[in-house]
Amino acid sequence: AMSNRVASAIEGRFVHGFTWSHHAVGAAVGSTVLRRLRQDNLVEAAAARGARLLEALTASLDDHPHVGDVRGVGLLVAVELVADRATKRPFPRSDRVAEQATAAAKHHGLLVYPSAGCADGVNGDLLLLGPPLVIDDAEVDLVVSRLTEALVGF
Repeated sequence: AMSNRVASAIEGRFVHGFTWSHHAVGAAVGSTVLRRLRQDNLVEAAAARGARLLEALTASLDDHPHVGDVRGVGLLVAVELVADRATKRPFPRSDRVAEQATAAAKHHGLLVYPSAGCADGVNGDLLLLGPPLVIDDAEVDLVVSRLTEALVGF
């Protein structure tokens, strides 16, 4: 599966196979996923919807005092929450801002992923959005609306 040079470089650094990782059913599922990605142009759709999501979130959160940045690639988008927007000073990790914002988003009907440590390995809060590749424009608008509502109290 790889050259000796590559194998020696990664040997003992990570696990690269499990008992069922080469199972025929898993291979069939993977093949079907790849076929659907191509048939439905889901990579291109993710790029288009991701650009729309990023632009809409950036506009909606542009004047929020605790949003330091909105960034992403495709449909993987992050909203960075900061204590001071001008300096980008992060909240202390002990404030658990990402977790609080995640709970607020859930309360508004939106599931996001909390992340921390983006500023210095300890402090720094992010909300990650990873909607499905089949999201449509109305759903993108709903994500933006719900996240904006959830962040009103921050």
